[in-house]
Amino acid sequence: MDDRQTKITEGAGLEESRLNQEFIEWLNVWGFRILMVVLVVAAGWVGKTRWDQYQEKRLDAALVELEAEIATGSPDGLVALAKKHNGVKSVWRQAMLNAADIDLESGRKALVPGGDPENPDDFLDGEAANKQLESAAGLYAQIIDRAGPSDDSIDVLDARSGHIAALISLQKADDARTELNELIALLETSGYSDLKRQAEDRLAELDKLIGAPMPPTYAELAVLAEQRGPITMYGETPEDLAAIRSRIKSEELIEPKQSEAPAPEPAVPFIEAPSAPAGESAPDDGQ
Repeated sequence: MDDRQTKITEGAGLEESRLNQEFIEWLNVWGFRILMVVLVVAAGWVGKTRWDQYQEKRLDAALVELEAEIATGSPDGLVALAKKHNGVKSVWRQAMLNAADIDLESGRKALVPGGDPENPDDFLDGEAANKQLESAAGLYAQIIDRAGPSDDSIDVLDARSGHIAALISLQKADDARTELNELIALLETSGYSDLKRQAEDRLAELDKLIGAPMPPTYAELAVLAEQRGPITMYGETPEDLAAIRSRIKSEELIEPKQSEAPAPEPAVPFIEAPSAPAGESAPDDGQ
């Protein structure tokens, strides 16, 4: 064999051996680190997937609870639900907003939440109604504070509008005016021109709204109804009067009262007398 060929072959083997040794040394230095990076990335991806699935299930469960609590109409239950799901932003906000709306309506109507106007036990006096309005104002304020001054989402705008309504019902003119000015500035920045116009109209009528007399409560109306009750002329008891009203109402429903105006008499047709033939005179009734 040629010496030159032998030297080439021997040199190639040495070079290959050197490269293998360098690769082994590189793996010893970096192989474990690369493997750990791959494992960390894989674990992170799996963890994120599991976390997203957990958050989705948690949101679904919270929304089901929210719908059930809204159906009960209890503001206290909604506030408790908001605290339970404090980390779920959308559920917390919706629960607080619904609770505030219920308290606002309760205070305006002077009626317990979900109360029956026909039941005197559900009536609220003036002080209790104001407490409901104050509760509504406080819940709205929590939503606004947590959202921040620049949040222009629909829920926050609803909360601002409800807060202003509660302040007006409580006759707090200065606070309502401040809130209206802040709302107008936010709507102008956000580009809600129609809502901004409505808020400006509301601000222009604020003094009129504050000065308007409050409507009577259900309790006051009930007292007036008792004072204006029917007079018993022949010794009827309240039960007798109720029976009379019921009978009259039933009769009117079955057979409505007809108009007492006399029916018009049938018109008598006008018959024209026949004319006399030519050359004859008409008969004389006097002859």
